[in-house]
Amino acid sequence: MVQFQDDPTTCFRAFNSDAKGRNNCVATERSGGVSHDLSKKRCIPCEGGIPTISPQNAGEFLKELQGWELSSEGRSIRIEYPMKDFASAIRLVDTIAQVAEAENHHPDIHLTGYRRLVIELSTHAIGGLSENDFILAAKIQKLPKDLKIPK
Repeated sequence: MVQFQDDPTTCFRAFNSDAKGRNNCVATERSGGVSHDLSKKRCIPCEGGIPTISPQNAGEFLKELQGWELSSEGRSIRIEYPMKDFASAIRLVDTIAQVAEAENHHPDIHLTGYRRLVIELSTHAIGGLSENDFILAAKIQKLPKDLKIPK
C-alpha cells in the first residue's frame, strides 16, 4: 500500500491493488472534519473495494457545497438548476462534461422541461458516495451558470 498526503492536517489517501491488479482508493479524515477546498483536489480513479462515505460524513462534506442535497438513502448527492433557457442548459451540460472528463468521474445529468437541469453524483463502482463525488460537485458549483431569474 502506498500512502500520500494532500494536506498534512486533514486527509490521508491510500492506494492498494486488489486480486485483479485494479487500484482502489481509500480516503479517510485525519482530524477535524472536512476543512479543505474540495474544488482544488483531483478525483482519484476508483474501481471498487472501498467503503462508501456514511451519511454523517457526507453531511460534513455538504457543508462546503451550496444547494447540494443528500439523497434519502444516502447513496448520492444532487442539485437542481432552473436554467434561463434551453441553450443555457446545454452550455452548462457541455461545460460539466468537460470537467467530468478531465476528472474521469461522471455525473448523471437530467434535463427536463427544456431548462430544468438536475445533476446527480455517486460512485457507481462502490454503490454510494466517495470523496470524488464531493470534489466534482465543488468544481461544478464554481462553473458559471445562466439561471432563470424568478419574477
